Amino acid sequence: MRTLGRQFVAFATVAVLIVGCKGGDATIKVEKTTPGTKAPMSAPAKPAPTTAPADTGMINSFKDIQPAVIYITTAGTFRYPGEGFATEEFTGSGFIIDPEGYAVTNNHVVAGAAKIEVYIGGDTDRAYNASVVGVSECNDLALIKIATNETLPYLDWNLNPPTVGTEVFAAGFPHGDPEFTLTRGIIAKAKADGETAWASIDYILEHDANLQPGNSGGPLVDENGHVTGINYAGSSLTNQDQFFAITASHAATIVEKLKNGNYESLGINGDAVADGFNSGIWVYGVAPGSPASEAGILPGDVITSLNNLPMAPNGTMTEYCDVIRTAGEGKTMNIEVYRDDTSETLTGELNGNKPLTANITIGDPPTDPGDGPDQPVPSDDDYVTITDDSGTIAVDVPASLTEIDTSASGAGLPEIFAAHDLAEFNSRFDVPGILMRLTDYIDYNDMDAQLSAYGPNDGFCSEDAIFDEYDDGVYSGRWMLIGGCGDSNATVAIILANDYSSSPDFSINVFVQMVDDVDADDLQRVIDSFFVLNS
Repeated sequence: MRTLGRQFVAFATVAVLIVGCKGGDATIKVEKTTPGTKAPMSAPAKPAPTTAPADTGMINSFKDIQPAVIYITTAGTFRYPGEGFATEEFTGSGFIIDPEGYAVTNNHVVAGAAKIEVYIGGDTDRAYNASVVGVSECNDLALIKIATNETLPYLDWNLNPPTVGTEVFAAGFPHGDPEFTLTRGIIAKAKADGETAWASIDYILEHDANLQPGNSGGPLVDENGHVTGINYAGSSLTNQDQFFAITASHAATIVEKLKNGNYESLGINGDAVADGFNSGIWVYGVAPGSPASEAGILPGDVITSLNNLPMAPNGTMTEYCDVIRTAGEGKTMNIEVYRDDTSETLTGELNGNKPLTANITIGDPPTDPGDGPDQPVPSDDDYVTITDDSGTIAVDVPASLTEIDTSASGAGLPEIFAAHDLAEFNSRFDVPGILMRLTDYIDYNDMDAQLSAYGPNDGFCSEDAIFDEYDDGVYSGRWMLIGGCGDSNATVAIILANDYSSSPDFSINVFVQMVDDVDADDLQRVIDSFFVLNS
């Protein structure tokens, strides 16, 4: 079975965009390696020593909170879209919630990390090791324990309902710098939508106290120094004026549960990704010993369904967390995963006895359909095999596309058109239809420009075009995917490819316009079946 640049390659672009949208996200330092090779890790920056915490007990003013705010560094091996494994050092923020050294931060700061170190108050004279007590990716919260016998200063919760206009202060260590920062703002919205690509919470706070990458997990406090929220995300990296925090009342409830271990969690560090064609949960990292790890999930996998429910159709964690919450803690769940490294779809169980095993192999070259139109590619009742008039090319198309044109192009090259209305298909990009044709040879380096020329005009589609490699083991080249086209919100896929085994004097061009009764399954069938019979 062949696939479009392997079925989830578009996630590489989409997921990178999502990673770049976490305004309060952890700062990342990356050293790429090949799988199984560890790159040397650099130590956290150590400027002139900052003030060490001197006070103990609960803090009661925003001016005094620094000794209870922590600078966190983590290290581990993660997998990001479009990249190999990378040994990375993250930095983030957090805060101490009791004198024994329990502290709160975001799940995405610590989940899957092999090492966690904490600098209390940003004091770089001393690093403390820390361990994870419990995490929740659905709430983007983590409880950690600082390895110390000291009595530490801590912050209390403000559990009162948030009020618009209340003055708040955001504390933390942005940009991977252990110098403490404190910014001022107000609560702008008490109940902002909490359904995002990295968490599934009913409501969160919106405020305008400036956050930067590295503020993740830091506290949002009131004038008394009590925690009103936990900062975690925004809509861009640096130049926005709207920022978000998990409310204290919600966070305190989840943190109490985390004292007993993971909650609403499978043990992944990941994001929901969707491109209008595929969707799922991209896994950056996996916590050892977690249900995800025990089932065999690896960094770089895409979780496509849980208990047979498709994941992230709207680009959020909603479905992922709904299934976990419905099933209950520790209950067995069916899971489906796409693994790009091996071009496989795997199924198995979480918290069960069935580890992930491959059930669909994607990437096998198609069976040669024969030497001409008298020996067509096999089709089932939903598809028919169409061969052009010269017997040169063949492709399976949905049987519902009843208007077919197999005559040669004006240049005398073979073409196949299939649509409900060929006149409409030939003039518009937002109606369903399929085209396969041969063109004059197009060099790989010129393919993106040609794909752009083939595609819709600027402004016709609401989404930006995604370009990527196309390689199915028989033909290779480039492809373009663009969504939100025209009044019908169509998605258009265009492929340009050359024969894998020779240097031909032609290229293959395939169009699939997905709308109404032509969908992603039909695109996959076209990709599996298109073939040059006499080349």
